[in-house]
Amino acid sequence: MKLNRGEKLQQAVHQFQIGESTISLEENPNVWLPRDPTLQLLQMIEKPEYKSLFKQKRVLDIGSGTGIIGIWALQAGADYVAMTDINYSAIQTTLHNLKLNGIYNGDFQFAVFDSDVFMGIQEQFDVIVSNPPAQPIMPGAHENNPASKYNEAREGGRYVLDSIIKYGKSYLKAGGHLFLLGSSRQGYRQTQSAMDSVWGKERWEVLLEKEYSIDPGYHRPYMDYWIAQQNVDRDIRVYLKDVDTFSVTHYNQSLDWFHRTILLHALR
Repeated sequence: MKLNRGEKLQQAVHQFQIGESTISLEENPNVWLPRDPTLQLLQMIEKPEYKSLFKQKRVLDIGSGTGIIGIWALQAGADYVAMTDINYSAIQTTLHNLKLNGIYNGDFQFAVFDSDVFMGIQEQFDVIVSNPPAQPIMPGAHENNPASKYNEAREGGRYVLDSIIKYGKSYLKAGGHLFLLGSSRQGYRQTQSAMDSVWGKERWEVLLEKEYSIDPGYHRPYMDYWIAQQNVDRDIRVYLKDVDTFSVTHYNQSLDWFHRTILLHALR
């Protein structure tokens, strides 16, 4: 199909049910649509005891993607939501999806802008929420999936996760809350140690832990890296149930591999 200048190819619109709210999101091949971990996060913070933390508060959504978390927060009654991403397509998609859901500046207070984690952030918030990228950088891993490079975060896939853990307290008001998704693929013992060191053992908790099957079509390029890393530091990233994980030195697609996603909640 040939498009004239100024015309836009219509993208599919997907609807997501979060509690009583229905959020519509336009599909963009350069931006991840929400996967189950993000939806699990939203279902958790939809619970009254957590949803109340957003009402009339200032919220920062790091790695906004489609904008679903920021849209939810505004619908939940947040006074102001800042949504950031390093993906220009994600910024444009977030702006479009805000309008698609009837959210306009004037009626709602929000900002959407380019920021590498906390770069460009000059204020404190009541709540920070993030589902950061979890894959290590592996050039060419998914050349046919332009969104995939935005789910890679340097060596170990820990750059954004560690930045939020290390510096997040400085961008939270006293008594503020952090909701952060992590993955066993990043090394959970490392995450646990970092949270204990920076936030204190009594100031954070695991709200949710869920197991997922490894997707051979997507995870395969990273598997040998994860297996090699865990055989060195014994910090399980991907695992088998019927076979000793540490007895395997290379990815075998005939075996059933798993990983876990962990939702962390911390209090400043």
